[in-house]
Amino acid sequence: MLLLVCAVALVSCRTNKNNNTPSTDNGGTTESPSTDNGGTTESPSTDNGGTTESPSTDNGGTTESPSTDYQGQQDSPNAPVVRSEGLEFTLNNDGASYSVMGIGTCTDEDIVIPSTYNDKPVTIIGMGAFSDCYSIKSVSVPESVNYIWFSAFKSCSSLMNISVSKNNENFKSIDGHLYSKDGTELMQYAIGKADTSFSVPDTVTCIARSAFEGCTSLINLTMGDNVTNIGFSAFEGCTSLENVTLSNNISNINSCTFSGCTSLKGIIISDNVTSIDYSAFENCISMTNLTVSKNISDIGEYAFLNCPIENATIPTNAISAIRHSSLKTLVITSGDCIEESAFQGTRSLTSVTILNDVTSVGDYAFKNCTSLASVIIPDSVTSIGSSAFWGCSSLTSVTFEGTVEQWNEIEKSYRWNYQVPATEVICSDGTVTLN
Repeated sequence: MLLLVCAVALVSCRTNKNNNTPSTDNGGTTESPSTDNGGTTESPSTDNGGTTESPSTDNGGTTESPSTDYQGQQDSPNAPVVRSEGLEFTLNNDGASYSVMGIGTCTDEDIVIPSTYNDKPVTIIGMGAFSDCYSIKSVSVPESVNYIWFSAFKSCSSLMNISVSKNNENFKSIDGHLYSKDGTELMQYAIGKADTSFSVPDTVTCIARSAFEGCTSLINLTMGDNVTNIGFSAFEGCTSLENVTLSNNISNINSCTFSGCTSLKGIIISDNVTSIDYSAFENCISMTNLTVSKNISDIGEYAFLNCPIENATIPTNAISAIRHSSLKTLVITSGDCIEESAFQGTRSLTSVTILNDVTSVGDYAFKNCTSLASVIIPDSVTSIGSSAFWGCSSLTSVTFEGTVEQWNEIEKSYRWNYQVPATEVICSDGTVTLN
């Protein structure tokens, strides 16, 4: 896996079906702005050029009744209209509706977004509108809102409840968390909650960008196999998160998904994952165990930067993505060749197991791995490079999974085992004496 840079790489979780409006389709599924891998932000109706387009929303002038009920909040039918004053609004491109774009001068801890502003409906909550508003404890979303941009409530560390009008056709609240109306997208986890464990509901297929970012209470996270998409930075900075069960149906781990999860001890990445983007696990400084899909085809820069991996099960194309200085046990699962000098001088390494598919061990691949005590070599290997195990002064056990005849047929380059104390190779049908 693989070293990364926390750049913006967004994942589209939803599909826009209403021309240029960012409002939901008839099924109630919300679309999130998609981005290309370069991190350029696209509007809900994007072209490949990544040009940002302001949402132009027209909801037909729908307004909210003063007696609107919010999920998670009981209102008296005759209660006066409550709204937060001082919020920042921007007129949408349609000229008929508004977006709430920021906290403005409002000092409320319990934010009530109005259904109208200047006698026009409020239909959009803008990108990052309440991002990093650390004092906000709750947000009430009115019936009129039909689009919520990503990161609208990112890193609101005191946020314990997001309530949604029961009459809203696009969103809903479950246990204080924000979901699309059909429940397929978890849009925002209320990160101020003190809960230490969370299971993603089975209805969810997409976890939105920054949905859990900055949550410091969660220790255990489980998601079912219905989840197929996890957005950029979804769990970034979840500093207490220790245990994660990933869906087996994810094909990509997005940029910065788990960056800065400083308590995360290990991760198992299933064989369905084919790419890990830059900085996906950067600064996971407690991560000592790593299992990477043998089908990985692409690992971004800094994917595992500053991760002190001790036990790694990885394909050959993930070798350069992990830090070797703390590595103790290594299993190579797939790939043609262990490249030249791949683990040279990794003095902490004690055991190496190479599985089938690997055909060659490159020159100096394990040179001066002075703690290496045992090596298992598959019968698929046909060549061992020059000085491949030179100076492995603790290597006393060499096992070859083929026959004596197959071992003798392997091309072994100059001094491949120089200064190795092992005196024999154990084969499936006998032993071979080493010079």
